[in-house]
Formats: sequence, structure tokens, C-alpha cells
Amino acid sequence: MALAAETTAHDVQDLLEATRERVREYLERTKESQSSLARSIGISPARFSQVLAGTYAGNVEESLRLINYGLDKLQAQMAAPEPPPYAETQAAREVLAVCQYAHENRTIGIIHGDAGLGKTMSIRKYQSEHPDTVIVTADPTLTSMKAILEELAAACGVKLMGSARRLRKAISAALRGTGKLIVIDEAQHLSAKAIDTLRAIHDDSAVGMVFAGSDDFFAQLRGRSQSDFAQFYSRVGIRRRLQPHVSAEDVRQIFAGYGLSEESLRLLHEAANQGQGLRGMVKTWVFAANFARSQGVPVGPEHILGATAYLTA
Repeated sequence: MALAAETTAHDVQDLLEATRERVREYLERTKESQSSLARSIGISPARFSQVLAGTYAGNVEESLRLINYGLDKLQAQMAAPEPPPYAETQAAREVLAVCQYAHENRTIGIIHGDAGLGKTMSIRKYQSEHPDTVIVTADPTLTSMKAILEELAAACGVKLMGSARRLRKAISAALRGTGKLIVIDEAQHLSAKAIDTLRAIHDDSAVGMVFAGSDDFFAQLRGRSQSDFAQFYSRVGIRRRLQPHVSAEDVRQIFAGYGLSEESLRLLHEAANQGQGLRGMVKTWVFAANFARSQGVPVGPEHILGATAYLTA
């Protein structure tokens, strides 16, 4: 709902009525609470309620503009094309197999490969079907042993206290006998001490553990002297490297039900194999879908070509 640059005092009541109707329709469609909507827009629930009730003592016009702007933004986000849902690609099957094997056999698994192949989405899919899976995502701020222990403790519901040694023991005690699976995603960010500490937790608690990361993660392990990771390697029960090539069948699986032409699927297959994997293909798809939506037509080869040209310029 586009609003004029200025609204006269005589129009405020009309604007209030129109805003009430917009809010009512939005809440009815989304089943969201009014308080939640207010927070999404960025104003307090109390102010939101008072504005709609006509009892707000502040600047009503400004508040109504803010509410309508927020509704415009939320509705635009709702209308935006969604990325394709999870699909069981070859890479996904490999990830699920490693997680299941490590989980059932209480061993250590390693998954590595190029970025953008769907490792994280597949891990989350496994967790959705196995709720006793704990996922910790490493990042550049979690390189130290203490930092990764704190993150794992929080994910396992262990109280953060004491030294790194006490924290490690508390985590091991909390996990022992649970049969859980611990997955460390983005494992290439871990330090050598962090990796060995996680190995010690695996030993103490007898739970499965999976390390998923880029090829850099495995290269770093292999690049060190054998003695540095001898104990870690001896616990690895399964390892898979995800192949960088995305098959045409994978693309068909991902876009099954979208009604895309053979040429569109071929172009998306090309996008998936231009260096950024499935992630790059999904970016191309979303851009193409937005392009087609602006024209009010289904996605066609011309939209995918346009998206590819724009994103690779």
C-alpha cells in the first residue's frame, strides 16, 4: 500500500481505518499474533495497540506510516520466491549415510567437499529425523578450544562454568549413555587443540561425532605430522568426500514439480557446475524467479539466462 508523501489531518482517520483493515487481513492470513506483528515492524506492542485503538497520545500519523511501511515490507518478503526445499541429491545421500553410520556405531565421521554442495541442509535434514542430534556450527570466532567447548555446552544444556578441563568433563558426563550424535559443521575453522578436545569427548562419552567442512579441513589434517592426529585418525570410522559435480538428475530432483522446461533445467544444471555448486544454482533460480514475477509470467530460459548474466558479470 503506497502512501502519499504527506497526509493532511483530515485524512488521518481514513488512514487509521485502512490500516486497521490491513492489519486484520494480515493477521487472519498469517495466524500471527498482533504483538508478534508489532515486534516484526519495530514498534512496541503497547504502542501498536494504542495506535489502532485510536488512543495513542503521540504522533499518530507517523505511527500509521511506520505500520504501513512494515506491512509493505513483510508482504513483499512473503511474496518473494522461496529457495527450493530439501531434495535427496547424491551429496545429500552421502551426508545422511555418514551421519547415520557415525550415530549408530558411535564412531567419528568426516564429510568434506566444496562449499555450496548442501552439506549444512542435509545435516539439518538428518537432525529433523533424529532429534537426538546436536549441531554446533564453527566459525572464525570459535577457533579456540574453550570457545568450541562453550558452544557445545550450550547446545547440550550444560552449565557454563570453570576451566576448559572442567567444562570438557561436564559435557562428557552429560552425553554419556545418551546415544546422541554430535555434528560439528564448518569444521575447517577448528584449531588442532579444539579437534583433539572433541576427540576426547567422543572417547569419554561414547557418542557418535561427525566433522563436516570444506576440503581445507581434511587438507589441514593430512598436512600435519601423523603424530599430531594419530589418536583422532584411529577413531575415524567413515569418511566421504562430496564430489563437486552436480548431476542433471540432482537438478531434476530439486526442481521436481516446478514445471520447468528442459532448456531451463539444462541452464540450471550449468549454473550448478560453474564453481558455486548447488548454492550458486539456487541463487540463480531465486534471481530468475524474481525477474519472472516482476513480469507476471512463469520462469523460463530467458529469465535464467538473464540471472546468470547478472550474477556472473
